[in-house]
Amino acid sequence: MNSLVFYIGLGSNLGDRVTTLHAGITDLQIVLMQKLGVMEFCVAPWYESAPIGEGASGGAYLNTVAQGAMRINTPETSNQQDASSPSDLLIQPARVLLQLLHQIESQYGRVRDEGARNQARTLDLDLLLFGNLICDAPDLTLPHPRMHERAFILKPLLDLAPDIEIPKKGKARNYLSQVQCQNLSVFGHARLGRSGPTGAGL
Repeated sequence: MNSLVFYIGLGSNLGDRVTTLHAGITDLQIVLMQKLGVMEFCVAPWYESAPIGEGASGGAYLNTVAQGAMRINTPETSNQQDASSPSDLLIQPARVLLQLLHQIESQYGRVRDEGARNQARTLDLDLLLFGNLICDAPDLTLPHPRMHERAFILKPLLDLAPDIEIPKKGKARNYLSQVQCQNLSVFGHARLGRSGPTGAGL
């Protein structure tokens, strides 16, 4: 079993954003531990920004990125007769993780409408990276196709992993200059057991 690191984008711009995002982070950590055995979990600082993109609506967003690590089978640790490629072995657990994210979203009243990509939302959970997996399937696209175009993803992602690379695109930090016009302000940090983004990271 080897360790695989993944990244999840979180955001909220409807209702009580602070309470929702804080509770969403707490629920996310619990679900990841119980369902996937994730033991390493941390969250970047929170950022506030105006909605962007065609059809964007609602008030300012609070966004952050969470990092998790889980144990996963690889060709070296799988049955020697298993001819599966590394990507094949990663796709199913990535799908399971994505389904869990959608379930958490629905608990907060999120209704996914693929025809309204940038609509306001109570809680948004996006799977950004799952190791180095590259997948372009109807139900799973990795890396997240627009993560390199979003300052509210790049900044907290780089807070967690300054040298991280986006598969097929290179160093994430190389894209910061292209999103400078997307003004962000640091909002705070998250801590489990509190009602808002105060104190240190998880």
